[in-house]
Amino acid sequence: MPNFYNGKEDFIKYYESKCKDKAYKSSLVLIKEFAKNKLSNETLPFNKVDEKFCEDFKNWMFSKEYKNNTVWVTILKLKTVLYNAVKEKIIPFNPAKYVRVKLQETEKVYLTFEELQMMYANEYKDKELYRAFLFACYTG
Repeated sequence: MPNFYNGKEDFIKYYESKCKDKAYKSSLVLIKEFAKNKLSNETLPFNKVDEKFCEDFKNWMFSKEYKNNTVWVTILKLKTVLYNAVKEKIIPFNPAKYVRVKLQETEKVYLTFEELQMMYANEYKDKELYRAFLFACYTG
């Protein structure tokens, strides 16, 4: 049976139920920090999560000097949770739909052959971790 939107459902509780991995949990921590003055009894009703809230949240992260790609991932997670709420008929539309952050290309730094040789020359306590790391180095 579909839910009918009244906007009083708790967005924080809903978000917590959708936290699949570390990135979702990290984004939830940021949302809670941003919204702490909007929370009443640790809850944030869906009707307070509007377009302005989402845009202000993005701008707040930039003002706190979070890196561009951190903001990008956080907004992506927020959008995903809100799209799920739309699919579940909790809200009528996704308020973060038009919030934009461009992903920036980052320079990847690889270990040189000499650095890998230095690793071979050292002794490590955790041999299994050492082998797993070397495996990752050679397989990318």
